[in-house]
Amino acid sequence: AGCTKLVKLELIHHDLYDSDVGVMLHHLPHIRCLNLQNHGCMPDKRTLTDKSCEYIASKCPRLQTLNLMHHGNITIRGIRQVLQNCPHLREIHCTVPLQSQELKELLQIAPNIVYFNDCGHSLTWAVDLVAEIIEETGGRTVLSCNLLEMEKETLSQQAQDEYQRNENLLKDITAERDDPNVINEWEEFIEYTL
Repeated sequence: AGCTKLVKLELIHHDLYDSDVGVMLHHLPHIRCLNLQNHGCMPDKRTLTDKSCEYIASKCPRLQTLNLMHHGNITIRGIRQVLQNCPHLREIHCTVPLQSQELKELLQIAPNIVYFNDCGHSLTWAVDLVAEIIEETGGRTVLSCNLLEMEKETLSQQAQDEYQRNENLLKDITAERDDPNVINEWEEFIEYTL
């Protein structure tokens, strides 16, 4: 209860139950950056489920960055719930095997997402549909898709420019993520764009 002003929390390679996440987030109303990445190479370790996504969606209205990588029991349903209820979310990392059509749906639900990392599952995305998705977002969403480099030239110039701008923005934010001033600037960016 003494950390109610905490804005960033990283519990990487943890052993948490969904109920732990619910109790913890109840005491962290100001959380903006939440990293709950699990063991990537240890499938026998405990993983969170869509119930944790439900807690995040209901208790983290200021959330801007979320990492739920390597939780095999989180589904598109949980990710959808987070995206629908966290309006300030700009960056999400998950390990949910999404098809390109499902990705398109998620980005329509969350128009403020600047970076979507699906941890290698992007190889299942149809390259032409990825280009179409980026075009539809006006280039605002940077995707973790190595195949995109081949298809960037098919985007409109405006979408290419916006995509490049957001790639650069993400590089700056990633490089300075531990600086609390960057989080504050990110918050100002949210207010400016909403």
